Amino acid sequence: MKYKPDQYIISDSYGVYYVRISIPVWLRNAFGGRKTLVRSLNTSDLRVARRKRDVIADEFHHIRQIAEPPKPDSLQDTISYLKSVAKYAKAAPKASAPIIYQCPSLNKMLEIYLTHNADRLKMGTLSKTRKAVELFLNYLRKKDVELNDINRTTVTGWLDHLRETKAVQTVANYLSAMANILDLASSRYQDAPPLESNVFRGHKLNTAQSRQSYEAFTDEEITKLISAFNELGEEELRDVTAIAAHSGMC
Repeated sequence: MKYKPDQYIISDSYGVYYVRISIPVWLRNAFGGRKTLVRSLNTSDLRVARRKRDVIADEFHHIRQIAEPPKPDSLQDTISYLKSVAKYAKAAPKASAPIIYQCPSLNKMLEIYLTHNADRLKMGTLSKTRKAVELFLNYLRKKDVELNDINRTTVTGWLDHLRETKAVQTVANYLSAMANILDLASSRYQDAPPLESNVFRGHKLNTAQSRQSYEAFTDEEITKLISAFNELGEEELRDVTAIAAHSGMC
């Protein structure tokens, strides 16, 4: 490489020549953070100093060329970038699929409901809720169903089917359990059926008419009942009956 006659050459007050080369910012870390490279040429002869300068400067520029970062948007820069991406893409763990908080199906929502109310409701109530879901899916002849696919007509048909074999109050209990599941879904999930559109609510089952009223025992009936317990030796039942008669429970 050709240089100007005295390029990079300086001298001290004693006439000794030095080479002085500015170090670019991106290369300074390799030189301990120094901004310039200064080395004594150990000569006071300018011609000798120039020859030594050429050797040192050539080596410096060779190192600079190797270490120089690619210019922005250059072909070399693009290729280096793609190679670095390819290098780490294989080692990088695969990104997990994002969690989508969408409304669960009926069976999944049942499990959420049971977990949510495990410490609040009695075991018997939770069992009835599970039974209600089982009966509903059996009616649909499905293993599971999306909550948004359940409509009021389907629920009405299910209720009519249940009333063929079960008491109205039992049907009402199952209906209430299903309604509570949908209420919880509405409070937790944006895409769940709206609370005001709960298809398990608003059905009039007239449970009051299904309750039978009983007339009180007459004095004669109570006397016969106590006598019967005496004959059978059921003293405990006899005493309970007597207490109930005197307290107005019979």
